[in-house]
Amino acid sequence: MKKSLVLLLIVAVLVVSGLAAFLLVISPRLKAIGKGGVEDWVARQVVRIANAYLVPEVQYDTFTYTHPGVLELKGARLIAPDGAKTRVVEAGVIRVTLAEVPTFGQPIVIERIDLEKAALRLLRDPATGGFKGLLPFVKGENITDQNRVDAQVQLSKVLKIKKITLTDGELQYNDGAGPETMTLKGVTLNLDVQPDSSGDAGWYAMKLNVDRAPVFSVKGDAALNVDSLESRFKPLTISVSLSEQDYSALPPELQRPLKEHDARGDLQITLNGTVPLRDAMSAEADAAVTLRNFNVAAGEYRLPIDTGELAARLSAGTLTASKAQASLLGGTLTASGLTLGVKDPARPVSLSWNASNLELRELLRTKTSPGEAPKLAGRFNSQGNASGSLASMPNSLNGRGMLTVRDGRLVAVPVLTDLMASMELLGKAAGVNTLQDAADIDFDFTPDGVKVTRGEATTPAATAKFNGLIRYDSTLDLIVNAGPLEKVQGLLGKVGGIIGEVTDKLVKYRVTGPISAPKIEVKPLGL
Repeated sequence: MKKSLVLLLIVAVLVVSGLAAFLLVISPRLKAIGKGGVEDWVARQVVRIANAYLVPEVQYDTFTYTHPGVLELKGARLIAPDGAKTRVVEAGVIRVTLAEVPTFGQPIVIERIDLEKAALRLLRDPATGGFKGLLPFVKGENITDQNRVDAQVQLSKVLKIKKITLTDGELQYNDGAGPETMTLKGVTLNLDVQPDSSGDAGWYAMKLNVDRAPVFSVKGDAALNVDSLESRFKPLTISVSLSEQDYSALPPELQRPLKEHDARGDLQITLNGTVPLRDAMSAEADAAVTLRNFNVAAGEYRLPIDTGELAARLSAGTLTASKAQASLLGGTLTASGLTLGVKDPARPVSLSWNASNLELRELLRTKTSPGEAPKLAGRFNSQGNASGSLASMPNSLNGRGMLTVRDGRLVAVPVLTDLMASMELLGKAAGVNTLQDAADIDFDFTPDGVKVTRGEATTPAATAKFNGLIRYDSTLDLIVNAGPLEKVQGLLGKVGGIIGEVTDKLVKYRVTGPISAPKIEVKPLGL
């Protein structure tokens, strides 16, 4: 009996001691946490991390916290630091999953972020030309210098993100000129993030999948250093498909020119390499660009590209293309020796080109009816080289080239049309259905414009030799020796080779003014 009483007494002492310890030690800690204290603290820490690096301020309506570590911010928004308190981002729910059970006094670690029904608002500010609250979007000085922020919000300590998702996202755009807003709905994002296999501190590997079918998609493998903001692509593929029915998913400023220029086709860009996000021009990376069934148009003309390929490398501040070619207009166009100094403030650039057997009639936007002669036709060939500095174009442009046209019809060519009208031959030229026109031009690029050093052209109705300047503002200063062929055909035979034989029997013209409306003055040569 006594042993039982002793045992009960010992148990009672232990219970009382435990209760006392709880009251004296643990209870005050819980009181400090308070009702909802853990939840409040986690929510405050998440917002604190965001506000340490983002220019717009993070706010939310309500939150819920589910043990051991899922925080949901409801009615979340990013508020631009302007007088209007513009909401640049709104989300129905932002769900933040923690990698570790949160501990007071220690950085919380974020493992996953899920956004549901999030809308990004691109609101252009007419005064600055930028987007409200988005340019800038991050506090670059805090990212660059992690010593500027508290240790508990330094990126390498708080981010162990493995996944980021966006469900039923929305992009809204307003150009600041009126109330009309473009809305792009149904955007999804699935981003898998893992510690990079290199083992280097701060590096995270990502599998990126952004889809807005059928207009665009972004897919691939990448890695990001959350401290230095250096990125690696291995590879990253961006695909864009343009068709008239999909224009409505694009910004109004794009919709109008795309419709006007009948832009359509497929574009794909693949990136491999390392890109510092704070200084993208210092990248060491390769890029491949491909075009398929691409078309753009302007006025009466169009440029259909069956296929196009560009392979380029950016290294040590210089972009160099190892391959640049396109199949178009029934022929080929290639560029070689293409270099661009992207880090040099002068932006030096150089290239050589070769165009082979391009069919000019394919440039016409409207197809010629059966039996009707096209306004423009001929096999076009050209080659040459050019170099200069983009920062001082066109004054720095230099180089030379040549072009030829054979089996052509050049009635629609500016200046030639006006010359033939001056010689009262336009009607006769338009009535000739045979493709007998030809042209040969040698030219130099100069600071003042394209200098034609030798130009010769023949049609069944007229012949001409010319030289002079075509300025970069599309004005002319040419000397043209031209005349009707019909008057001399009986004496000199057929069209081929006539130019050199009839030079002394042609009329000298001075052509000045804009290409669209040239002024043609007759200078007699003794006829």
